[in-house]
Amino acid sequence: MRCAVCDQDHPLDSPAFLHPDAVRSMKPSVRRKTVKQDSNTCVVTVGSESRYFVCGLLYVAFNEDPTKTIAWSIWVEVNQQGYDAVVTAWSPSLLEAMEEEEAAAAQFPIVPGKLANHIPGYLETVGLPVMLESDGCISAPEILLEDSDHPFVAECLGPVSIHRLLDWIAVAPPRDERLGERPEFSK
Repeated sequence: MRCAVCDQDHPLDSPAFLHPDAVRSMKPSVRRKTVKQDSNTCVVTVGSESRYFVCGLLYVAFNEDPTKTIAWSIWVEVNQQGYDAVVTAWSPSLLEAMEEEEAAAAQFPIVPGKLANHIPGYLETVGLPVMLESDGCISAPEILLEDSDHPFVAECLGPVSIHRLLDWIAVAPPRDERLGERPEFSK
């Protein structure tokens, strides 16, 4: 996309997090014992307490072309009821039984949650209130930010420049972590 600031073409890449921060901060030996994670969901169980996470997409428009967006892949912490609703909506056996059009139109629950990743360069973003929603059961849910004065929220709700996207990519987790496979730590 051609940048309005420098008149150069920049490749579009979306920032992404492979794990919730609660998992990223764990030692590998602890992770293997306490974390069950796949590409879209994660449960951390320590003792009798569990925390539930869903990976969603936060769409942000560009100043240069508001019809184009990037999608942050960010983890959201939800309660068990919200997690169960999302897992049920994404059930492979349910989706296999549906035609693609049915799955795309299937009812996906609107689930409240909190951001579970710190976005570098901003005041703390972990804990910011969000909603997860989807227009079907075949794609990751969209993260909807609640309007607030938080700098990250304010910036994401308005279009950003390509240069701002490049800033975000520069401070996102290392590329090898972002693009690698999300391992299943335990069954």
